[in-house]
Amino acid sequence: MRLSSQRKAGLSTLDWAEIDLDSEAYVLRANVISSLPKLIPGKLQAVKDYQDMGVLTPNQTIRLLQNPDLDSVLDPMMASLDLIYKQIDNILDHGGARIRSPRPTPRPKPST
Repeated sequence: MRLSSQRKAGLSTLDWAEIDLDSEAYVLRANVISSLPKLIPGKLQAVKDYQDMGVLTPNQTIRLLQNPDLDSVLDPMMASLDLIYKQIDNILDHGGARIRSPRPTPRPKPST
């Protein structure tokens, strides 16, 4: 059996058979994988909410109204922060031996 362990940068997958712990030495928790709505009406409402908060650009809003795939817009927005958390986890777990330098992300040209 494989399980996922929550890290700041995401989930790590572990093989349960390789873990040797007493049953009282750990706590298993079930959590929601995604807080994003799965049905179209909920996704459209989330798009509207993100637009009202100023999270989305007008072009992103139009794109999402045509195809409400929120992950396609939110994942790239969070990529830099996710990399930072992953590097912090690597420092804590491996003393920084596995740190990769981030590649600069080109800024998109503003639409006119």
